[in-house]
Formats: sequence, C-alpha cells, structure tokens
Amino acid sequence: YVHCIAPNLHELQVLCQETQFTNEEHMIKSARALNFPFILLTCGKHGSYLIGRDIVLKQPAFPIDQVIDETGAGDAFRAAFATEIARLGNQNTETLAQALHFAAAAGALAVTRQGAVPSLPTRDQCQKLIIDTKGNFKARNLDLLKKEDTKWEFASRLNSMKARPDLFDKKKHDNTIAWIERQAQIPGLSFVDLNFPQHFQTSSVKQIKAALHKNKLKCGAICLRFPQIEFGQGALTNPNEKIRKKSSRLSSRGWESCSSIRN
Repeated sequence: YVHCIAPNLHELQVLCQETQFTNEEHMIKSARALNFPFILLTCGKHGSYLIGRDIVLKQPAFPIDQVIDETGAGDAFRAAFATEIARLGNQNTETLAQALHFAAAAGALAVTRQGAVPSLPTRDQCQKLIIDTKGNFKARNLDLLKKEDTKWEFASRLNSMKARPDLFDKKKHDNTIAWIERQAQIPGLSFVDLNFPQHFQTSSVKQIKAALHKNKLKCGAICLRFPQIEFGQGALTNPNEKIRKKSSRLSSRGWESCSSIRN
C-alpha cells in the first residue's frame, strides 16, 4: 500500500499520460485521478505541491542568488519533508504546510553547492534560511476542504541500520535480525524495506517475519538486488542465457519471500 508518491512535474505528466498540463487545475485534477492519498510534487523554480484527496498545499520556491548544481536537490527536499513530518508528530494542515516550507528551504540550499551528498544542508541551515527570509514563502492551502487527522507512516531501508557501527558491537549485531531490532529503537519508523537475497542469506523468512512482529514493525518492500559480480552485464536481459535463467529463478524466490512475509 503506497501512501505517498513524490514525482517531479515531468514524472507526474508521464504517470497521468499527459503531454502537458494546460493549467494548475488540470494538473491537480489529473494528480488526484491517480488515487494516491498524497502526491508530493516538485516543480523546480516554480515551487512544489502537496496534493491530497481533501487538501492542496502550494509552496513557492525560495529565491536563490545562484544555482551551482541541482544534483540531489529533490532528495534533499523529500528527506527534509519526511524528517519534519516525523518530528512534528501530529499531522494536520498546519504541520503539513510547515513540513513543506522546511523541505523547500532544504531543496533551495542544496542547489547552491556542488555535488549530491556534500550539498545536503543541516537543519540549522534550513532554519536560518527560513528566518533570513522572515518567514515568507510559506505554503498556502488551495483547497477549502481540510483533512486534520492525516496519519503518515515511514519506512527505512534496512541497510541504513548498518551505519555508525561505532554505536554497537558489530561482531554481535552484524546480521538481519539485529538490524531489525536496531530499527525498532527509532521513533517514527513503522516499515522495513529489505533486500533480496542479501537480507535472507543468514535469516529465514520465518525468522525475519517473527523479528518484525516481535518489534512491532512491518515489511514495506522487498527489493531485488542482483549481485554485481555475476550480473554485471544485466540480469533478465543478460546476453548469456544461463545468467538470464538464473536471474529469473532469483526473481521467483524473491516474489515467494515477499508473499510469505505478507501472509
């Protein structure tokens, strides 16, 4: 179940099978027809939108003196939105607008620096930009209808739990079950995104399912990962027929694991 998608304007046009939106109303109507609870839409220098079934928030872009590199700006925007929603806790029109405003600040700062990860701003830097602009450029509600009790849930890739090994005993906790237990300690995370076959090599589906249940987490996704060494020239489209068949078997096992964890 997908609660929110986060396309840019071109990606939304593709999803809606539209060459171009004639106006803002056409864009919002087309987005809502996709029937997602929320669409977090980025439009570059034209700002961003949060389009829901009962709400539309429009966020203007922060003014930037010089654009250095746009790489990672969308990632910064989406990450900032998600972390701010998790921090605020209670989700309503006001907090959604606040998160969108914060995300716009992060996206704006990201384009002023070279690179992807090096361009990601800190919370303090985002707050400073908001203060320096005197709270202007806030999101505004385009809809009269407001949904005050929207509940957001967040997932994390399990591999992110391998970060900062200095905070735990890697010898004892370098495995799938331990990473799930570590994720359960983070407030605001409800879902775990697993990789197949990597996360299933040391733990069975039954063990993973039990660990998720024990730690009050759910599986958000199982992502197929074809090892680079063996599938470097492609998986299902590999020129070697034996490799193609092997990738097909690997995919089938992944789908079976997904089905078993879900049931």
